Amino acid sequence: MTKSKLFQWTTLLLAILNIILIAFVLNKPHHRGQHRSDGNKRMIIEKLQFDEEQVVQYEALIHEHRHAVSSLDKEIMQGKYELYSLFNHDDESEKDAFIEFIIEKQKSIEEVHLNHFQQIKSLCRTDQQDQFESMTEELAQMFANHPKPNPEHH
Repeated sequence: MTKSKLFQWTTLLLAILNIILIAFVLNKPHHRGQHRSDGNKRMIIEKLQFDEEQVVQYEALIHEHRHAVSSLDKEIMQGKYELYSLFNHDDESEKDAFIEFIIEKQKSIEEVHLNHFQQIKSLCRTDQQDQFESMTEELAQMFANHPKPNPEHH
């Protein structure tokens, strides 16, 4: 087998594997952090002492938030697929366009998270505002999906 044929078969195999992987990721239900987010939901409801009506409204916000983030995650995955499928092409401007697309979608996710914070705050009654303010650092850690960095280790 010549080097050219070997390269063609390898490229074809990698392309097929990429398509299968992307199809799997896009069709797989996203349960990432589901147990953690349920615990976070309970913690927020308890700390803010939401009443039944607030809980219903909060659960609707959670549903909207998860849907928006999931939709943007899918767009990012598609953008990454398109970007990495250009790996062997020399068109840097097309690659840059997909990188910018991915950056914009990630920016949108962060804006969705910030808006979600604001919506949670707007659910709070006046007597709950202080409790919300005191737990904003905990909320930031939950949405960042990792513990707060320790400045002593930098």
